Amino acid sequence: MVNQIQISNCKICGKLGYLFFEKKYSNEELKTFFNDFYGITYLKNINEYLKDIKYTILKCSECNFIWQKFIPDEKFSNFLYEEVIDKNLSLNKSLKFEKISRRKSNYKFTAILNYFNKEKINVLDFGAGWGSWLLNQDKNKVNRFAYEISPSRKSYLTSNGINVLDDNQIVNYKNYFEYIRLEQVLEHIPDINKCMKLIELISKKGCLLDVGVPNGFKQIKNKKYLKIAKGPIQPLEHLNCFSNKSLKKFFKIYNFEAMKLASIFKLYSYESLRGLFNMKILIREIYDNKFSTSVKFILKK
Repeated sequence: MVNQIQISNCKICGKLGYLFFEKKYSNEELKTFFNDFYGITYLKNINEYLKDIKYTILKCSECNFIWQKFIPDEKFSNFLYEEVIDKNLSLNKSLKFEKISRRKSNYKFTAILNYFNKEKINVLDFGAGWGSWLLNQDKNKVNRFAYEISPSRKSYLTSNGINVLDDNQIVNYKNYFEYIRLEQVLEHIPDINKCMKLIELISKKGCLLDVGVPNGFKQIKNKKYLKIAKGPIQPLEHLNCFSNKSLKKFFKIYNFEAMKLASIFKLYSYESLRGLFNMKILIREIYDNKFSTSVKFILKK
């Protein structure tokens, strides 16, 4: 049996959550999901770890945030991310995605560099994974830093010339970063408030924080969309589920405000006049900031 961390109160407003969805991990539907998603090799170990634990989702009546009540301990999390998930497959998937999205990614980041109007900026990829995005950035224009807890991924980043900060080092970078990327990270973190206190500490005033999490709007609105499948509130891995509204409410606690429409337009306006591709990106950025869970925030402290 794995030890459990139990979280009964909303991580955003502190209100006691109410039961929204629940199934035992010994349920056949969950066993089938684990077999299909992680493979037969580790299925017995997973089932043994989780036999006395429930997949329980709570919802906050105040801010509509939903989260998993029972979270496996650090030992199981390390087992899941370092042993169960195929590292080579994960790395290749990351590299492939970055290659496919490189044109769009480069355009967007060029706009951000122009926004700061500096020769070089300090950039942190928080939860960098394999660092495929960070490695694609020009080290002549960017001081590249990563924060990552996975030993295998940290080793890969370091071997590729990235400055990887650990828990003891990162606190020494107070008011240091102009740009922080937080892409597909917050849904995995048990203590998101601890994470955001750290990010607020290391961000310069005016820091641009690029946040992306799975959009749980449908699941939050109606539990009929809660399925035992890969998605915004996926068993074991996706512990927190946000909508656009709850995401903005959470970041406001830490003095980050969503970028205003005029600021987004200013960010991309010069480049957006240079072709249909760029105009599509501008329109998508405006839509995302208003409705989705891919949002740009500015530190206002």
